[in-house]
Amino acid sequence: MESKIDETIEEFLSTPLKLLLIIAKYGDNGIAQYDLIYNTRMSSGTVLKHTKLLADKGLIQIIETKTEVGSKKKIFKITEKGKRVVEEINKLLNDINVVEVT
Repeated sequence: MESKIDETIEEFLSTPLKLLLIIAKYGDNGIAQYDLIYNTRMSSGTVLKHTKLLADKGLIQIIETKTEVGSKKKIFKITEKGKRVVEEINKLLNDINVVEVT
């Protein structure tokens, strides 16, 4: 699944909102930290800083699991509150004649 945001939309959004919209695209399955970093071309520090902020606000859930070899793996999933925020973002983007993200 493509994780990029249309360039016409990107200029209107902060980094946390960009990440929220990308995480929302993955629905209830979520997206692994590695995949989010790889697909956004953001540094791991940037992704971790902003996903922690989103989690603190209740917009995403961070689930820590272990891989088959025992290393830690983080999965980012949108919450119901996050889904409502994404709906509002889409309404606002629509109001300024920008195509919806999800």
